[in-house]
Amino acid sequence: MPEMEEFDNVITITPTLESIEDEADAIIKTVKGILENRNCKIIFDLYHVKYFGNSGLNLLIWINNVTCARGEKIVIKGLRPQMEKAFKVTRLDKVFEIIPGTLPQ
Repeated sequence: MPEMEEFDNVITITPTLESIEDEADAIIKTVKGILENRNCKIIFDLYHVKYFGNSGLNLLIWINNVTCARGEKIVIKGLRPQMEKAFKVTRLDKVFEIIPGTLPQ
């Protein structure tokens, strides 16, 4: 189950498993629950995520589409270098706001 933290109308969702796909259903349920109740900024902290495939990218794109339709945009942080490279190659760095985050050692 992803961790969730709220501060000043910003909700940070942190998947706790190494693959975002392994928590996809829980992440979708969490995001739907958030968006049913309010408009807010959502930050995905991918600190723990070591890899994700097409379904993980599709999940983030779906969430981004849903939030954009409400006038919001999700923010991605904590990308590992190889994931950041994948975002650049697929040009998803133009779709998502990506901010630096602390990575595990």
